[in-house]
Amino acid sequence: MMAHRPVCGTVKKVTVSSSGDHWYVFIQVECEVNEPCVPTKVKALGGDLGVVHALVLSDGTVYDLPRMTDLDKQREADLHKQGEIDI
Repeated sequence: MMAHRPVCGTVKKVTVSSSGDHWYVFIQVECEVNEPCVPTKVKALGGDLGVVHALVLSDGTVYDLPRMTDLDKQREADLHKQGEIDI
């Protein structure tokens, strides 16, 4: 038998299974753990991807995608006609 780590805590459930010529034992335990150290200065922030605005955060910050002006569209069309870019 090969134990990958020592069993610590109170054993709650043991499952024995086989696969081919190998047997596996799964041991479920309950043990006390220390509370994780969570930074208190971190605040949660959510975001919404939308149609009108690209991204709106829960703190009210709005991010928009850059829009093409008519002049930008004309320049793109001219470059496409010259064969310099593919659309």
